[in-house]
Amino acid sequence: MAAANKKKSAEKKEKKKERERPYSSITVRTALNKISQDNWSVYRASKHYGKPWKIGRPFTFTKEIETELVSYIVKMQELRFGLTVNQIRNLAYKLAASSGKPHPFSKDKEMGGWYWWGKFKERYGLGIRQPENLSMNRANMATRKVLDDFYSKLKTLAVKLGIDKSADRFWNTDETGLTYVTKSNTVVTLVGKKFKS
Repeated sequence: MAAANKKKSAEKKEKKKERERPYSSITVRTALNKISQDNWSVYRASKHYGKPWKIGRPFTFTKEIETELVSYIVKMQELRFGLTVNQIRNLAYKLAASSGKPHPFSKDKEMGGWYWWGKFKERYGLGIRQPENLSMNRANMATRKVLDDFYSKLKTLAVKLGIDKSADRFWNTDETGLTYVTKSNTVVTLVGKKFKS
């Protein structure tokens, strides 16, 4: 019932926005696609689609940088080190600051803004998940396929880092006294993908 009310409320807000502006969301999306994919100028798209050219916020990153950031998020998730929203916002700030271009992020907080995060998450189909506890995972993860996958990823990473031939760089730790059932932070994942800590 609450989900239906929430959906109706969102639809009402969208209809109100449509009435307040003389152009539709579809028109704006089409114009943005022409700018990003067909190399139209902002001025040309605004004239062609009849929308003001100074509307909305500019993109902070290029599509290539955003795609690379999404790949990094997914890679960290697959390596069982899922990133939290604040870690991603901090990473976005560092990327923007290192580019040397002006950006809308807070220098005091050293984080990307919530507006940027919301739009970024929407563009790339990211969601927030609560990882399952490790003890439950251990019971489910002791299969040959999962272990082979883990050691394959470990070997690939070791080769990439150039430490595959250095036995002194690998450590096997004793698990006595370690707690495995902990409350994990929520992490960012692709929508529809399960995450295990």
